[in-house]
Amino acid sequence: MRSSVQVRLHSCIGDLPRPRSKGEYVFVIAQLLFGLMLFAAVLGHVANIVTSVSTARKEFQAKLDGVKTYMRMRRVPTHLQVKVIKWFDYLWLTQKCSDEEKAVSCLPDKLKAEIAINVHLDTLKRSV
Repeated sequence: MRSSVQVRLHSCIGDLPRPRSKGEYVFVIAQLLFGLMLFAAVLGHVANIVTSVSTARKEFQAKLDGVKTYMRMRRVPTHLQVKVIKWFDYLWLTQKCSDEEKAVSCLPDKLKAEIAINVHLDTLKRSV
């Protein structure tokens, strides 16, 4: 008489003949253990990938927050802030900004120049 576990296993993988010798039992057990280890390894790698992507996103978000704070403290106009934020979104989607680079250095020269003009314009007007 089959147990409920055997019935469930057979319904999942088909109607397989039962092992008859000790060698067949050893083979089935080895196969089961290999399958479990392979599944655990794959699951571990997937979890590792998800964790690393989450960590990279947090680091990237920290850079973006730093740039937002920089722009807010220097009263950069809102339309320019939106441009910079859109640029960072583009960088994240294309993975163009590496970890070693500073957050503002990821910006194209034109956006850096616009920010510099808006930040230092008052100083330049006073000095002239």
